[in-house]
Amino acid sequence: MIISKNKRSQALSWKYPFLKYFPFNEFEIEVGEMDSTGLAIANFEIEPDASGPALIKFTVNDKVKGRLSIIIFERELEWITEIAERITDLDKIRKILDRGIRSKDLIIKRNAVEDAENWCKGLQNDRSKLSYSTLGEALMQMIRSQSQLTQVITKIVALSKKKGLVNLTQEEHDIILSHYHFQLIYTKLILGLVIASKISI
Repeated sequence: MIISKNKRSQALSWKYPFLKYFPFNEFEIEVGEMDSTGLAIANFEIEPDASGPALIKFTVNDKVKGRLSIIIFERELEWITEIAERITDLDKIRKILDRGIRSKDLIIKRNAVEDAENWCKGLQNDRSKLSYSTLGEALMQMIRSQSQLTQVITKIVALSKKKGLVNLTQEEHDIILSHYHFQLIYTKLILGLVIASKISI
């Protein structure tokens, strides 16, 4: 974990002390707040006495996709700390995620995503469903039209069934590969938060 400025470190230590145990060094962590419009990230160098809807931005320097950023709301962090103690199979899922993230093979990534989704079932409640909106937004950014979105989703569903051949254009292949890749990175972030929470208990 890289925290490059002293104010960030103070804010993290004060509001989220368990984050100092976050185990994956490829992620940078910043703390901030929503601005007055509720749409954008304001100052990511808040002082410990700052108020407002808190956000935590995780940025990873990914070898495949470059810099990727994921925003987590404070309520999601609090929820993860509440349920972390009962989450298991951490070493197993970490190995699966690392293999899937490293791979350029669509089937290997698909299988890793399936395992990641099964592991995430232990984390699910009403708040955890927010993660699916994040993944959906990431997919939408790669899509040109509603018809293409429908086609891609149909083919993702077909791939998940593991039956028969699924015809993909090169563009569809690249979109689905990127979607799987982001899902694996997102799951690794959640895993890191679970591990950090467990260590701090």
